[in-house]
Amino acid sequence: MPERATGKAGVEPLAAARRTLGRWLAGKPGPPPLAGEAVVAAGLEALVAVERAAGATLVAGAALAGRRGLAGALAGGLPTALGLALGGERAALFLSAAEAVAALPRLAETPARRAPLVVHLLEASIEAAWAGVAAGAAVWTPASLGEACDLALAARRHAEAALAPAVVAHFGPLARAIQTAARPERDALAAWLGSAADELHAAGPAEAALFGAHRRRLPRWHDAGAAR
Repeated sequence: MPERATGKAGVEPLAAARRTLGRWLAGKPGPPPLAGEAVVAAGLEALVAVERAAGATLVAGAALAGRRGLAGALAGGLPTALGLALGGERAALFLSAAEAVAALPRLAETPARRAPLVVHLLEASIEAAWAGVAAGAAVWTPASLGEACDLALAARRHAEAALAPAVVAHFGPLARAIQTAARPERDALAAWLGSAADELHAAGPAEAALFGAHRRRLPRWHDAGAAR
C-alpha cells in the first residue's frame, strides 16, 4: 500500500481516471455513453439511474436501508453484493463510510475471488477511501455529480476488465446535492459496457490458465438465482 504522506496518496487521482476513460473512448464513433439530455437531479437519484441503466442490481448496506432513492434495493450489504457478483450478475453496492471501514476484511477477499464489484461510498471519509485502497480496490473520488456518473461507468469498466473491486467515494454532501447531469442513453451505454454474458478473450496467461481461451465478462462461479 502506498505511503499516506499526502492524505490522498494511493487513491487514483481524478485526472488519471479521466485519462483512463479517454483511452477507452478513443477512436470509437459517436459520443460518450452519457451524452444525452441534461437533467437536474439529486446525486443519489442520478447514480441509481446510471447503475440501473447499466443493468446492475442495487444493494444497500444496513445504514442506508430505506434511504430515499434506494427504494427496491436488496438488503444485506457486502455479502449480498458479493454473492451477486460471484454469480455473474452486475451489482452496485451502496455503503456508508462507517460500513465501508467495517467491511474491509470481507472487501479484501474480492480481488482473490475475482469479483467485479462496484461500491459507492456515500458521504465518504478519507479513512473509508483508504479502506478501499487497503482492500485492493481501485478508488475514484469525483468532485461533481457529472464526474460521479462518468466515474461510476469507469469503475464498472475497470472492475469487469480486471475482475477486481472498484470504489467510487462520494465525499461530503455529493450524494444529496442537486446538480446537472446527463441522462444515460441505454443503447449507447449497453454498446459501450456490453453484456454480463459476453464472451471475452482471456487477458494474459493467468486468465487463460484459469478460464481457457475465453471467459464470460462476469464469470459465473455459482448460480446466484438459486440463493434467492
